[in-house]
Amino acid sequence: MDHNDPSESKGTDLRSLKQFVMDNFGHEGFQRWYDELSPQAQEYYDPASLTAIRPSDWYPSVEGLLIPMEVMCDVLYDGDLRAGCWAFGRFSADFGLTGVYRLLLRHGPANLMLSQAPKIMSMYMRPGYVKIGDTTDFTAAMELHDVPPRPSNDYQVAAFIERTVELINREVESVEITKSISRGDDIVEIQLRWRDKD
Repeated sequence: MDHNDPSESKGTDLRSLKQFVMDNFGHEGFQRWYDELSPQAQEYYDPASLTAIRPSDWYPSVEGLLIPMEVMCDVLYDGDLRAGCWAFGRFSADFGLTGVYRLLLRHGPANLMLSQAPKIMSMYMRPGYVKIGDTTDFTAAMELHDVPPRPSNDYQVAAFIERTVELINREVESVEITKSISRGDDIVEIQLRWRDKD
């Protein structure tokens, strides 16, 4: 897996990972995780610095977000990559969706919110982008293009989308990663199915 991937993630994502580890594993868990990070990642996640990660700045996705997330899974989730990335992806939706997007979540239909996914995702990653594929009132296919070929990225984004649909007050029936760049496909494809809450 290529550490020289040109993808970048917004500082908000890195801050949310730092907050996630602190909130869920406390100071001791944070320190165990931090000690296993690369020197570059340790600069980003320095527990003594409140300004090491600037929310509006861009950071290397692989070195700054994805490998630290994978290390978190190794150290704090007993190597369960899917469980750790999924938990963080859900947390990052709560952490990152603010302002006008929160209003859409409260008052808009699911398809309206999902139609905003390309714009929302472009605020968090570059040069990767999202396309909305086939949709119905209760299903959607999302395609991620030009994203790092790492399963950790796939899990985190799928969980972010799952939580976003739940925030629209819908019950998610299934989320499936049907294609993945990490498995040799040209894109990451996420199939989502939901229903209205009773």
